[in-house]
Amino acid sequence: VHHAVLLVDMSGKLDDEARRIAARGAAAFVQKVRRTQAVSVFAFDGGSDLVTIGEFEKNAKEPGPAELEQLTSFSSRDPSRNLNGAVVEGVKRLDGQLMAVKKPVRVGTLVVLARGPDLAGRVGGDELSKKLDASKYDVIAVGIGQGRDQWLEGIGRFAVVRAPTPSTVGVALEQAAAKVGAARDRYYL
Repeated sequence: VHHAVLLVDMSGKLDDEARRIAARGAAAFVQKVRRTQAVSVFAFDGGSDLVTIGEFEKNAKEPGPAELEQLTSFSSRDPSRNLNGAVVEGVKRLDGQLMAVKKPVRVGTLVVLARGPDLAGRVGGDELSKKLDASKYDVIAVGIGQGRDQWLEGIGRFAVVRAPTPSTVGVALEQAAAKVGAARDRYYL
């Protein structure tokens, strides 16, 4: 079984257009990835918990949503950014999704759209590294901006995709979806 989890950073003060871009980009990601595997989408901000946006079963025939309404209307509960905590929780959610299926081979991919480094300090960098080292999942990090960011490189163990500007998040998520497909295709059964 193959399963992908997408974590979407909704921290800070996002205007309507930024939320709409994230909602459309995440929907395009779901449409592309669910052709070959199930997808779970979660949002995070500075709070300690992930917010479930949607669970999408594998379906090659139906295209899926054009926009994820829950992201369009998302309001941040905590103005900081709990990136490290979200990634650790995302790994746990992926564990849960895959362990619920009784198949001999379970392959997971974690995709993280991050607007910046962790600001909440709920989970330290060492704890995050240990959790990622212990997991067998391919992790793809999607960041906004041009420069090389160590925090992004530390998360994106399989690949790093950059959106040069906030308005290009949708394109970056489509590139990440292609990388999810590449990660899946490495497993020949």
